[in-house]
Amino acid sequence: MKIATRINRLGTETAFAVSAQARKWAAKGNKVYPFHLGDINLSTPLNIVEAANKYIV
Repeated sequence: MKIATRINRLGTETAFAVSAQARKWAAKGNKVYPFHLGDINLSTPLNIVEAANKYIV
């Protein structure tokens, strides 16, 4: 498979770097409030669910 050369311009996911810094900050005794990507404790808003069902299904 041939892949476009512009793929090389993609950056990395900065959330991982931020997470590492947050762990270091917490290890020093500082309070860190975690906000995770894709947190499973948050419900998807109903309007998003309805739109997804309408256009995907």
